[in-house]
Amino acid sequence: MPIYLNKIKVEKQNSTEEFYNATSPYGFSGPLIKLKTSFSELQLFWREVDNWYESNHVVTEFVRFNLNKNYKGYSGHLLSTLNTVMGKLTTFNEIWDNFKPKVRNNYRKAEKNKLRTEIFSESISQETISVFYDVYIKTMLRNNATQNYFYSKSYFENLIHNEQNKIVIALTYFEDKPISTELIIVNGNVMHSFLGGTISDYFNLRPNDFLKIEIIKWGLQNNMNYYALGGGRKDEDSLYQYKKGFFPKDEDVIFYTGRKIINNTIYQKLMSKLTEDKALIKNSIKDINFYFPLYVEHSQESNLLP
Repeated sequence: MPIYLNKIKVEKQNSTEEFYNATSPYGFSGPLIKLKTSFSELQLFWREVDNWYESNHVVTEFVRFNLNKNYKGYSGHLLSTLNTVMGKLTTFNEIWDNFKPKVRNNYRKAEKNKLRTEIFSESISQETISVFYDVYIKTMLRNNATQNYFYSKSYFENLIHNEQNKIVIALTYFEDKPISTELIIVNGNVMHSFLGGTISDYFNLRPNDFLKIEIIKWGLQNNMNYYALGGGRKDEDSLYQYKKGFFPKDEDVIFYTGRKIINNTIYQKLMSKLTEDKALIKNSIKDINFYFPLYVEHSQESNLLP
């Protein structure tokens, strides 16, 4: 199970001691399990993880689970966090007919504007990575994204190098200028929309809808069964509604997160510096509307997003 250990310092008897918060990486994560893993084996896994946490000064754990139900047997608080859009790839005509009218109209407008999309899935070149990265970073700057979204170019280079044949980059062009992009992670027969962006000067050409539909076409040609678009920042917000427009008739998949207090003594000590509201301290671990753990500054990454 991939995990980050984020260092925190705790004052103890005129000295400071190092403790940690455990957090899974951004995206769909949690334990990597085989399909035939039994429930009792999962319970054993979590007991051993908790024992390791206790021995290594870990105070809390926050996990973003995958969509393959790898949350089973979790030893902490399991929270239904977001509805995520996952569309079944049947035939293009059926998918097209199910699009919301706005999606079809935007695609037609993009066609009239002579947009084109190229999709790179094998031997992705350094040039393609650089083009993707340029559009992505400009989008993060425009949106005033928090620092954790500003991945280095080397992050994407390593991701693509280490996961060959599992990474796809789609680029949409207007008059040979790249204006919209998306990086897709392929897991079996599922395409996961991971990160991307669009140059705002070209919003009126409707490149986002065009890009998504061209990705759907590629998925059908390459025997993909599902396209996971993710959710919004919260259920039913504008970002979720935009994604839902592509698969309005498909049932959403629930994105689960997990929260756990391992060292309650240190947790209470840290929380007492933040608030004296005992009800807040007690309930924040169970409420997705509260950042967890609360004593971590809110300027850090949002732990609601898949």
